[in-house]
Amino acid sequence: VGDQLAQMGAATAQVVQLTAVTDEMDSKVGTAIATIGSNMPEMGRGVRELAALLPDEQRRGMIL
Repeated sequence: VGDQLAQMGAATAQVVQLTAVTDEMDSKVGTAIATIGSNMPEMGRGVRELAALLPDEQRRGMIL
């Protein structure tokens, strides 16, 4: 989960930077967005796996 979160954070920052400069190429923005999107399913699975390990059943249910 940590790796996916780090990659998504970096790609999100890149999207913000690239969209702030109007003369950047659209392919760079597309690549950054693709990185975010490709990491979301794996991160979601990781979050569910971690939530299942929580000892507090109420908190676990809120996350899941």
